[in-house]
Amino acid sequence: ERIALLSPLYKQVGDLIALNEDAMFRHERRTRSTARLMVGAASVCLAVAMAALVVFALVAADRISGPILSVAGDLHSALKPAETGEPEAGQPVDEILRLRKELDDLLDRLSSYEDEQARKFTRLQARLAFVIEEVAEGLALLDTDLNILGMNRTGRELLNAGREGGALNLFHDGLPESARAALLPAMNPGAQAEASLPEMTLRRDGEDKTYSPRLLPFKSPEGDTEGYLLIFWDVTEQKQFEESRRKFVSMFSHQLKTPVTSLTMSVNLINESFKGRDEETDDLLRMLKADCATLSGLVTELIEAARDAAPTLMLRRLRIDLAGLLDAALKPLAAQARDKGIEWKQSMPAAPVFADADPVKFPWVVTNIVGNALRYTRPGGSVSLALEKTRDRAVITITDTGAGIAREDLKRLFLPFTSLDKIREPGSLGLGLTIAKEIVDAHRGEIRVDSEIRKGTEFIIEIPLPGEAGQ
Repeated sequence: ERIALLSPLYKQVGDLIALNEDAMFRHERRTRSTARLMVGAASVCLAVAMAALVVFALVAADRISGPILSVAGDLHSALKPAETGEPEAGQPVDEILRLRKELDDLLDRLSSYEDEQARKFTRLQARLAFVIEEVAEGLALLDTDLNILGMNRTGRELLNAGREGGALNLFHDGLPESARAALLPAMNPGAQAEASLPEMTLRRDGEDKTYSPRLLPFKSPEGDTEGYLLIFWDVTEQKQFEESRRKFVSMFSHQLKTPVTSLTMSVNLINESFKGRDEETDDLLRMLKADCATLSGLVTELIEAARDAAPTLMLRRLRIDLAGLLDAALKPLAAQARDKGIEWKQSMPAAPVFADADPVKFPWVVTNIVGNALRYTRPGGSVSLALEKTRDRAVITITDTGAGIAREDLKRLFLPFTSLDKIREPGSLGLGLTIAKEIVDAHRGEIRVDSEIRKGTEFIIEIPLPGEAGQ
């Protein structure tokens, strides 16, 4: 009975086991299928990733090697232009090795160039040292404490220092007393600007020579004084020339004074004999007396100037009527214009024009310019002079219809020893307009010129009137 009762149960348990086994087998088959699918997908992804990595590596390599190859090619072309070209087919090219070789060649060439420049600099330095050593002027290089860093041969002789002078101070024990006295201003710690020191006399090569020291500071890029260059200019010949010039001018002026005195006395005697015969004779006699007085005054000034080694232009200012002064000075030139067939025009104001001027030197300026105008104006032309008074200045305008002056020559018209003539006339030094400008400048005035070839020239002279001259 028990077996009969358990038999259905056993049968159900067997069916349940069979069903379980069947479900397990189906699940295992699905698991294997999913695993194979995942393995395939992973393989595909891996293949895609490898392909992307290869593509990225190729692009990156091209981007990195491209500039290197370009530099290598350019460098090769620059260093060996005759060997440029494409490599032979099938021949492997190591661009990195090629670039390294080209860089090594470049470094070798740069090293050779640097050596060549160093040799050139050494040769230039040796030549410069030779020039500095043999130059006639004395040179001494100093630091800010006036210690001597270097000197040339003349500098060592003047400062009484040997070859070892670089360890000396400028004011060493062996410095000559005359040099010490002249160089004392250099001890001023505030001497930051270029300065001329007193002249000194030293005995050199068996004779006394005069030197003019000059202290030149040299600056750093920041503007600080780093040291000084002391230059000793040899002014011995200049001093000798000035002394010779002074003696010559003194002797010449004294020799000239005697005939000028005789000429003045003769003119006075002639004036006493012929005075009152006619108006024209009286005018000529007055002009002769005035010219003799002017010449005598110039000789006296020449004697005074000879007493000074470096004379300067001095004026004897007087309150004088310019109109009357110029009218008297221009009468001989007006007669000269008539003789040459040149029309003379003169315009003076009716009222006096008083100015503080030198009665000898200032008229000479005007007569010099008018004389040049008459010289360069042909017969049939005209020369005119006009005196005008503005609020604070006297203006003199001299105009001619002469040959004119080229524009490029106007800039050097007032330079000394300048002549616009191709052949200079005897006795002409080209100093007339230079002296005229100096006289006008001494009157605190101004002189201008405007000209055009074959159309004439115009000079304008302006000087301040009383009340402005002293300002």
